Amino acid sequence: MPAVIIPQQTLGEAFVEVARRAGYWRGQGTFTAGTTTSGTDANNYLVPTAQDQEVIANFVYIWGGTSPGTAREASSYSTPGVFTWIQTATAPSTDSTWILVSRRPQEILDAIDRVQRRDVRKQAKIFESEAITTNNLLGFFPSMEGWESGASSAPDGWTLGGAGAAVAREATVVGQGLYSAALTAGGGAVGTLTRTLTFENIRWLGGKSLLLEGLMANTTAADGVVRITPTNSAGTAANTDRTSTYASSRWEELESISSAPIAMPDPMVSLSIQLRAIAGVTVYFDDIWLGGTDIRDYELPDTFVGIESVIYMESAKRSRRYTEPLVLGVDFLLILGDASNRAKLHFLRPLPNYRHLRIKGVQDPTIQTTATSSIDVNAEWLVVAAALECLKGDPNLTDAQRDTKADLELELAKLEKSPVGNTQYGKKIYWTKEL
Repeated sequence: MPAVIIPQQTLGEAFVEVARRAGYWRGQGTFTAGTTTSGTDANNYLVPTAQDQEVIANFVYIWGGTSPGTAREASSYSTPGVFTWIQTATAPSTDSTWILVSRRPQEILDAIDRVQRRDVRKQAKIFESEAITTNNLLGFFPSMEGWESGASSAPDGWTLGGAGAAVAREATVVGQGLYSAALTAGGGAVGTLTRTLTFENIRWLGGKSLLLEGLMANTTAADGVVRITPTNSAGTAANTDRTSTYASSRWEELESISSAPIAMPDPMVSLSIQLRAIAGVTVYFDDIWLGGTDIRDYELPDTFVGIESVIYMESAKRSRRYTEPLVLGVDFLLILGDASNRAKLHFLRPLPNYRHLRIKGVQDPTIQTTATSSIDVNAEWLVVAAALECLKGDPNLTDAQRDTKADLELELAKLEKSPVGNTQYGKKIYWTKEL
């Protein structure tokens, strides 16, 4: 059977194609009326009641419109075009698109889910990041590129504080990369974003001096502050503030406020950085850098599941010219991650301060579980792989389905020797985690 070119689609649409390819399709349409225990299609499916066995004991799955993802077993068919089920469910409406299948819908959905999770690397997506800056004690977090908890929650690695404070991912007022953090203070309190480094991270910094750089933007001078707070073994904390001086919304370099080194106590037990907005205002922060010491190990953002063998480093601080290649096995090593630890880059020589690294690699596609959500993998590959998965797990195949299974096996093998079924086919990717 020749491959069918299927555009990127929703999970529900993929379900329909999988059922059709695997031979479970019995009919489909759009309901014209519905109740909690029945659905009526007066236009598309008018099988005579004498043939009710084509309907009863099969399954109705709503894949679009009202009540998407609803699956019910048809229990009677006494009027042409009217399906009745025992279990109550949200009533379908005139926009509810349905499919009748001979296999339980959850088993088809499980097959779709399994092939995505099992073969996730075959559909890895190209991903590029400039979140890491060299010799930055804060890791990749101050780039403000990661917002795993949502665009209105604290960016990855930071904790929001202050009564009434809010933070938002900002895509317009940006200093570097795709996003910055817009911190808005409550009416009566300072808004804060805090990141704390524990003893394990800073045990070797006692007695040293650190430098602070980065970007801050606000509309009024002194609205924004970046505070560095080391704590010694006696529990005594000393704040060093860099307070904004610009009376405009343009970006201000922290180094232009003060380039004085910040002395660390010896011994020290913790070190925190706090981004602060005074009461009632919004301040933007981006690309914060705290360093001054040689760092050889750099954690990779969790988004990466694989990287290419060459990383490019900026020729100068925020030059945006990535001209210096760093080669795996020559300039750095890749340390694999696991369930508890991120993958790391270990550099074999010192690197200059505050240079962005442009890392190219791949990330996993999102596994969708909602019928109306767009799938994040190639739809043509998914339909073929999931249809074959359904047939492999079915002990009651018809002769036609056995022939279909053989055809699908050949089709899938052909797809996976191309970028359609294996997005990294012909490319060399170094995976950052073991499956």
